[in-house]
Amino acid sequence: MKKRQLYLKQALILIILLFLQTTLIPLFAIEMVVPDLILLWLVYIAIRFGQIEATLGGFLAGFAQDVLTTQLFGLTALTKSITGFAAGYFYNENTTEQTLSSLRYSFIVVIMSLLHNILYYFLFYQGVRDSLLVPTLVSSLEGTIYTSLVSIVPLFYFSRKYGSPWIRL
Repeated sequence: MKKRQLYLKQALILIILLFLQTTLIPLFAIEMVVPDLILLWLVYIAIRFGQIEATLGGFLAGFAQDVLTTQLFGLTALTKSITGFAAGYFYNENTTEQTLSSLRYSFIVVIMSLLHNILYYFLFYQGVRDSLLVPTLVSSLEGTIYTSLVSIVPLFYFSRKYGSPWIRL
């Protein structure tokens, strides 16, 4: 019963984040670049629950984003699944609270955001006649920087929740 409540809570959080990502977050765009709240949630799931849950959560979140945005259907589901799988390697049951409440969380967000964005934009720009390297790297770095800056907000929340200083690596 407790696991069911946990899954329902995470599903509700995902629905709220999807709503925010598609309605409110575009208002904060800087030259068409927006932070990826779903990626922040996905890294949290990977650190808190592990690789299988993060991969499944990445697929479901990506599929929902694909349904809502209708750009290259399946691309976001694929890249979020791969990112959730990769982020699951940072799971350690004994250090979950320490990871979430320190700069390690933001560091993992940087790595996973870069991985996600490079995969996404490399596949997205496949039809472009010019070189794929420059648009892929530029788009990837812009999104990674913005998402990484926003990751400071949950970092402060987790450091207060777990009562530990966030400066610790």
